[in-house]
Amino acid sequence: MRDGASPRIEENQIWANTLCGIETVDSGTHPLVRANRIHDGRGAAILISAGASPTVERNEIWGNPNGGIVVQGNGTRPLISANGVRDNGGEAISFLDGATPRLPTDGAR
Repeated sequence: MRDGASPRIEENQIWANTLCGIETVDSGTHPLVRANRIHDGRGAAILISAGASPTVERNEIWGNPNGGIVVQGNGTRPLISANGVRDNGGEAISFLDGATPRLPTDGAR
């Protein structure tokens, strides 16, 4: 998703992808990524970059060699809450190159 897109990506099974399972790029891009099962791909399960600010919650993520959720770049501020991230090749969640998370306000972690 890019260029200001804000779809709802919910309750999908995403697996065996060649690159990342879900990619969100560009400022003004604010999708809701909820309750998906993302596994056994060749890249990161979710890549968020270049100023995107999605909400990523209640996803199950496993078996991805480049990590679970990768967030990179200044101005990239996702809200990440209540995801199950396990058995990936890299970090469960990584923040790189100035990216910063938004914290949940409802107590979910």
